[in-house]
Amino acid sequence: MGGQVMTSQIFWRRSPIAALFVVMVAFVLLYWQSWRSLFELWLESSNYQHSVLIIIIAAYLAWEKRDELRRCHASTNLFGLTFLFALSLLWFVAFLVDVERIQHIALIAMVPMVVWGLFGTRVLVTLTFPLAYLWFAAPIWELIAPALQVGTAHVIYYLMRLMDVPVLLEGVHITIPSGQFVIEKVCGGLRYLLVSMALAVLYAYENYRYLWPRLLFVGAVTVAAIVLNWLRVFIVVWVGHVTEMQHPMINDHETFGWLLYAGFLVLFFWFGKNIIKPVVVAPHSTFTKSEEHAGSVLKPKNLLVGALLTVGVLVVAPVTAMALKSVVIHVPDEFSMEAPSSIGSWQGGEPFDGAWQPLYRGATGAFNATYQRSGSGNIQLYTAYYQQQDQGAELINSLNYLYDEEVWRDVLEKGSQKIEFADTPAWQIKETVVRSVGGEVMLIWSWYRVAGYVTPQPIVAKLLGVWGLFTQTPGASVFAIATLVDEANLGPSRNLLKRFLQEARPSLDRLPNIAQPETSGHGRIEGIDHS
Repeated sequence: MGGQVMTSQIFWRRSPIAALFVVMVAFVLLYWQSWRSLFELWLESSNYQHSVLIIIIAAYLAWEKRDELRRCHASTNLFGLTFLFALSLLWFVAFLVDVERIQHIALIAMVPMVVWGLFGTRVLVTLTFPLAYLWFAAPIWELIAPALQVGTAHVIYYLMRLMDVPVLLEGVHITIPSGQFVIEKVCGGLRYLLVSMALAVLYAYENYRYLWPRLLFVGAVTVAAIVLNWLRVFIVVWVGHVTEMQHPMINDHETFGWLLYAGFLVLFFWFGKNIIKPVVVAPHSTFTKSEEHAGSVLKPKNLLVGALLTVGVLVVAPVTAMALKSVVIHVPDEFSMEAPSSIGSWQGGEPFDGAWQPLYRGATGAFNATYQRSGSGNIQLYTAYYQQQDQGAELINSLNYLYDEEVWRDVLEKGSQKIEFADTPAWQIKETVVRSVGGEVMLIWSWYRVAGYVTPQPIVAKLLGVWGLFTQTPGASVFAIATLVDEANLGPSRNLLKRFLQEARPSLDRLPNIAQPETSGHGRIEGIDHS
C-alpha cells in the first residue's frame, strides 16, 4: 500500500513535466524547418551565439521555481490556446511567404502560450521571468542595428574632429588622411549590447528586490555598453590614423574588443555590488508534504485532454502550410526569358552593360535591356520573374537589390509616383534617385506584380504571395525602369519614364515571354536551371 502511495506521489509530480515534454517535442517536430533555421542562426550569427546559453539559463530559472509550481492550481486555459492559435497563424503566413525572421519570432512567442494553454494563468505568471528571458535569443534585435551603426559612425566622426583630424563622413564611410573605414553593422556593437543586457537583467533579477534598482542597474549597463563600443571603434580609427593604417589592430580588432568588454563587465558588476547595494530576495520557505501537494496540478485525465488540445492547436498551421507548399509547379529545364525587341515605338532589347545592374537571386528568369526612340533618351528596363518562390529563391529578400550600394552610394530621394492609364486603374510605383561613386545620377521607378496585382510595397507583395498560393497563381515579378538624369532637374526624366511606361504597359503585362532554349533574341538571359 505504501509503495502505491509513493508511486502515486511520483506520478503526480512528474506527469505535468512529462506532458510539457511531450507537447514541446511535438512543437519542435511540427515546426522543425523553422526551428532548424533558428538553431542555425544561433550557431552562425555573431549577434546570437549567446542564445544557447540563454535557453539553458531560462530552463534553470524555471527549475528554481519548482516549489512554487507545486503549489499552483493548474488547468487548461482557453485564452492561452486562442493566443497560441493566433501566433501559429502568424507563423503560417510567414512560412508561406518565406520570411524566416517572423517565423522565428512567432516560435519564441508561442513557447509561453504553450505553457499558458496547457497549465493556466498561475503557472504562466510564476514562470514570467524565465519565459521573458527567452527574448534575448529571439532575432528581433537587428531592428536597432542600423541605428547603432549610424550612431557609431557619427560619434566617431565628431570625436575625430574634436581631435583635429581631417575627416569626411559619407553615410557609414569615414575617410581620414590615412585611409577609409567602413562602419559595418557589426561595428554598431549589437552583440556586445545584447550580452551586456542579458547579463545585467539576470544579475538585477537575482540580486535586487525592488523595480527601481533593477531598472537603474540595467539602464546603466546598457548605456555603458553603447559608449564602450564607441570607444572601441574610436581607438581602432585613431590607431589607424597615427600608424598610417599599419597597426595589426586595423585588420584584427576582435581580440581587442573582447578584452575591453571583459574589463567593462568586471567594472560594472563591481558597481552593481558596491554602488547599488544588492538586496537579495528572501528564499522561499520550505513546505511540508501536505502543503507541497495542497495545490493540485492537473489530474491525469485533464492533463491528457489539455495536452491533446494544445497539440491539436499546434498541428493546424504546419499541416496546412505543407499541403499548400507541396503543390509543385513544373519549370522547364533551361528556362529563359527574352526581352522584347520593341515596345511600342521604342526599339532595342539589347542587354544593358552599364553600372546599373539589379540583382534578384534565385529568379526563374530575368533580363536587363536598353530601349530608345528618336528624340528621346535611353530607358533601361529590368525584370525578374519567379514562377514559384521558395526559401533562398524569393522576390522579397534582403539579399536582392535594385542597385548595388557599393556603386550607387548616395540615395538622393525616395518617393512614389501615380501613373494613369487610359484603359486600366492607375499604378502606384516607387521612385528612387541614386548617385554613383562616379557622379552619375539615376532615376529608378520600380514595382512588383504578384498574383496579378501591382504594388510598390514589399510587405503587400509578400501577402499577395500567400493569396497566390491559395489561388494557384504563384507567379511573381519585379519591374524597374531607369534613366540617367540631371540632378538639378528631374521633371523631364520623370516625363520620359511616364511616357515609356504608359506605352509599354501592355507589353509588360505579357511578361514573362518564356523562350525556348533554341530561340534567339535580343537581351535574352538564361534563367535558373531547376532540373
